[in-house]
Amino acid sequence: MRVQEFLHESVTGQQMLATFRTYKHHNSDRNPARDRYISAHTWGVKMVDPARLPDPEMVDDDPFNRIIDIDPDQVEYNMQLMRDHQKIDPVILGPNGAVIDGNHRVVAARHMGQTLLAYVPMDEVEEGWKDIAAAGALATGLALGGGNADAAKPAPTKTAITQPAKSVSGTQYEQILRQEAAKAGFAGNELTAFLSQCAHETLNFATLKEIGGKLDFRKYDKKYAPAKAKQLGNTQVGDGARYRGRGFIQLTGRYNYKKAGEALRLPLEKHPEMVENPKIAAKVAVWFWQHRVQPKVDNYSDVPSVTKPINPGLRGLPSRQEKFDTFSIAQR
Repeated sequence: MRVQEFLHESVTGQQMLATFRTYKHHNSDRNPARDRYISAHTWGVKMVDPARLPDPEMVDDDPFNRIIDIDPDQVEYNMQLMRDHQKIDPVILGPNGAVIDGNHRVVAARHMGQTLLAYVPMDEVEEGWKDIAAAGALATGLALGGGNADAAKPAPTKTAITQPAKSVSGTQYEQILRQEAAKAGFAGNELTAFLSQCAHETLNFATLKEIGGKLDFRKYDKKYAPAKAKQLGNTQVGDGARYRGRGFIQLTGRYNYKKAGEALRLPLEKHPEMVENPKIAAKVAVWFWQHRVQPKVDNYSDVPSVTKPINPGLRGLPSRQEKFDTFSIAQR
């Protein structure tokens, strides 16, 4: 692939490694294999489609033998930058699109349905990279050395559609959830509470799958957290990751998947990934609300009381309150 097909002049491996170490402060935490790879190649910048890259949340065989740990807060931070059209640092991609630097940006962009700027090894860009490289024009002007670039105008999210005036997120996910809530008769403060809790659980209707790598779900697993696993009905090693949070309400644990599946006549215990389907996720959320929330809540404007059956530790309460207030205004 010719240099002219990249967005600006090339960067040597030594320049890239020096910038990488300085900008990312990795001098005290070097990975020799990764550093050798960076220094051995010449680098250029392309626009890439994160959906065609290896999913950082599901990496089993990292080429540099790293443990990939995805922090949901960092993913949300990067998603907010994208929503606000803020500057996003280019990611660095290695063998077969493996992410050398920028896992949280890649996960955020996958959820947002957006493309990303990426440093890629120019001498390895062959047939495989043609599928990864995103089509379409991109404004140039990347500053060499600093590693920052003005993000291109974000493409619409894959789920964005025209919504009624009351919609808060403007996403198809919210529309599907509203339709199912209407069928269940949710209205007033109950509808506001339902939508706002689901908005919190899905990072503002951006994802229907709990973010994290395999190590993150040990907290639900029989082998590593037997007490918590027992509460969730996780009886087998590996159930923590298999029955991770999914759907609008982030259904978690083998027991809950089994009960929801029985109620909805769906094989959710056998195929938990079905809850990532938005229409099924909406039915699961309504079922959970009717059976776990409604019996325990008298005042739907009391956000802590509504949160308790969903998250007993009241995690993220300020965000849930903020979203309740936002949806309340939108419902007027």
